[in-house]
Amino acid sequence: MKLTPVDLAVFPPRPIKPQMVDMAQALGMSVATVSRAFHGSSLVSQATRDKVQALAQHWGYTVNAQAQNLRLGHNNTVALVIPYDPGARQAVSDPFFLSILGRIADALTDAGYDMLVSRVSARDLAACANLFSSGRAGGIVMIGQWLQHSHLNELAARGVPIVVWGAKMPDQAYCGVGSDNERGGYLAAEHLIHQGRTQLVFMGDVDLPEVGQRYQGFCQAIDVVKSKNKRKVAKPLVLKVSFEGEQAASTIGDFFAAQPVVDGKSQPLVDRKSQPVVDGIFAASDLLALTALRCAAQHGVQVPKQLSVVGFDDVSIAAYSSPALTTIHQPLAAAALAIVDNLVKLMRGEVATSQMLPVHLVTRQSS
Repeated sequence: MKLTPVDLAVFPPRPIKPQMVDMAQALGMSVATVSRAFHGSSLVSQATRDKVQALAQHWGYTVNAQAQNLRLGHNNTVALVIPYDPGARQAVSDPFFLSILGRIADALTDAGYDMLVSRVSARDLAACANLFSSGRAGGIVMIGQWLQHSHLNELAARGVPIVVWGAKMPDQAYCGVGSDNERGGYLAAEHLIHQGRTQLVFMGDVDLPEVGQRYQGFCQAIDVVKSKNKRKVAKPLVLKVSFEGEQAASTIGDFFAAQPVVDGKSQPLVDRKSQPVVDGIFAASDLLALTALRCAAQHGVQVPKQLSVVGFDDVSIAAYSSPALTTIHQPLAAAALAIVDNLVKLMRGEVATSQMLPVHLVTRQSS
């Protein structure tokens, strides 16, 4: 049976990637009826089967065996998505990515699932839905929101089983697992101030949700300490820096080489005869903090005598830097278990609950 021009006129235009649900909506049928028609079930009439096949041919739609297995609950592959942002250019080899990827891989293996690692544009996270709708994956783990909170809400509304590692956001419809970023920032500032540091710098891109929350907590601690103890702590300087290694090294290197202007006079970052203009740094990741340590050494700045540095993540290499890095510990082992547990629930059609995990300060020689 061929659909006439009159028939086709009442149907919506062909979706970019037509799915069975689109077929059902266009034909005014249930998804179950369309599925039975595709498989020649005697429960539907020949006329219905012909109509379904005709529209499928017109749209170029074919049944995806992997997607069919997914609908039947047979897909044991989970896609772990690390978004690619052309601006930040954060590589998969970033120590934090490798740490959380390894933890999630272990948790999935223990639960009997395979893992597919994928990169999609951070500016088009809706593309993640294709991993699910195509049947390549039965569920998705996303590392970070990447300014696409609304798109992730849309994916959840469409029924895509997805769990996001990231910040807790307002009006969040998707399941999220993350650490207490604000508390981490608070602990970092509190520690630096207790070390006698008063000229503080925050390094990171505060436009990103997780980094922004770390900065909020950092500022809150400064305000509290100033209010309670009447300490003279300057408003923190924000150095917007990419997570990408080379860009970060260039930006932080320029910062150390610059001549800050204080009281109308240009002077080095650290005046070796007096107090440093900057005496405390909180970096939004360990990679940035380790870069700051290297740049400090290159410019003759003594850590921690003249400058204290605190990172965030507590990746394994943080303990082996010189000096060893003080940092905020994220419980990635517990996070991986929570992520996998919640995703499995969603894949089974059950309810998943967002979780925020506690963080703590690990004090080492850099502060």
